[in-house]
Amino acid sequence: MAQSTRPGQVIGGRYRLVSELGSGGFGRVWKARDETLRIDVAVKELWLIPVMSETEQAERLARAAREARNAARLRDHPNIVGVHDVVVESGLPWIVMQLIDGCSLQQHLDTQGPLSVEETANVAAKLLGALGAAHEAGIVHRDVKPANVMLTGSGEVLLADFGIAVHHADTALTTTGAVIGSMEYMAPERARGTDGLAASDLFSLGVTLYQAIEGVSPFRRDTPTGCLAAVLFEQAPPPVRAGRFEPLITGLLDKDQDQRLTIPAALALIDAPETAKATRIDRFGPGATTIADEPTTIADEPMPTASRPRPRALLPVAGGVLVLVCVVIGLMVKWPFGQTPDAKAACDEAFQVIEAFNRSHPSVDEDASVDAAVKTAADQMAKDVHAAAAKATEVNVKITLDNYATATEAGHGDTSARDSFYASVVRACKEAGSTPSS
Repeated sequence: MAQSTRPGQVIGGRYRLVSELGSGGFGRVWKARDETLRIDVAVKELWLIPVMSETEQAERLARAAREARNAARLRDHPNIVGVHDVVVESGLPWIVMQLIDGCSLQQHLDTQGPLSVEETANVAAKLLGALGAAHEAGIVHRDVKPANVMLTGSGEVLLADFGIAVHHADTALTTTGAVIGSMEYMAPERARGTDGLAASDLFSLGVTLYQAIEGVSPFRRDTPTGCLAAVLFEQAPPPVRAGRFEPLITGLLDKDQDQRLTIPAALALIDAPETAKATRIDRFGPGATTIADEPTTIADEPMPTASRPRPRALLPVAGGVLVLVCVVIGLMVKWPFGQTPDAKAACDEAFQVIEAFNRSHPSVDEDASVDAAVKTAADQMAKDVHAAAAKATEVNVKITLDNYATATEAGHGDTSARDSFYASVVRACKEAGSTPSS
């Protein structure tokens, strides 16, 4: 599809393509001329990868229709890029959008550097208004980041790309468990598998505003694993340029979604007198609603405590590593898990191995050095868990068991990561009909 599209081509008998504006992994955006109204518009082209199955192609097309539907609900908001039309050309949907005369916030930061405090406050107020309208309409954006914030030449601020947004009335298009959005901007609860919360958009907004005013992304690391671990377990470095804006940024970056600033509280912080900035405003406002999970990926611009203590010195991988693995290997994971016999048997076998190791090594502590005998036993336990995972055809069970084993082999200590990661195994196996004996 990408090779056959060219400038001058007319889409839907109305929109003549002029020039390419940008592209990503799944599509590109064109500047086009609406020959009926004689105005310039942006047209989003969807690419279908030839190796996709018919089911995957159907899902991709459904996502495009959903993107247009969600954005169209918000087309009248002054801080949201409007969708004008959806047309079908050669069996593919094209989304006709408002053409923005300007650049993304990411492009501005790359070329002109960070914003001032007042400029950031203006961006924050406009984006909070846009997200407030979306959340009131039952839509969670799920990919708030500088690349999806548009700055116009006239000073307007608009939120773009609702391609992975989810509405509470939408029907899930794919199996759940796959990563949605960009890792370094993802809220911790989403990295742990809790999706569809309006509060998650606010954490992403906090990361975006931090980058806007400080000039760096607080959770960016050299690898996806590093980004994920930073989001889950590290605090953002204290901002040095934020000034009176600091309480707003730190309030949005609270890793506990129940303590994170709500939109009314965040707006109040922006509008509060200077003398009131030192006292954090009560974050309780209209509660966030859980929205049905619906993982998708659309083009990026130019992404319980364990039932008993685990061996603390041996499990470094963050609780969200299940999510990361889905990104790396491109798996679309089914959730909730089906109760398949081989999955239950694999879980039963793995629990026996893990519990046998725990009974033999009850004193392993995260602060203790791991001697050779313990390490040898841990490596054997990991090998046995890998073997159990290989027997499961249920993808979720296989991934969680393999990740637990891989974490054991790494040999570092982190109590919260250990508990969260083991909890993923317990949840997966419970859905398969297997539970630990202790």
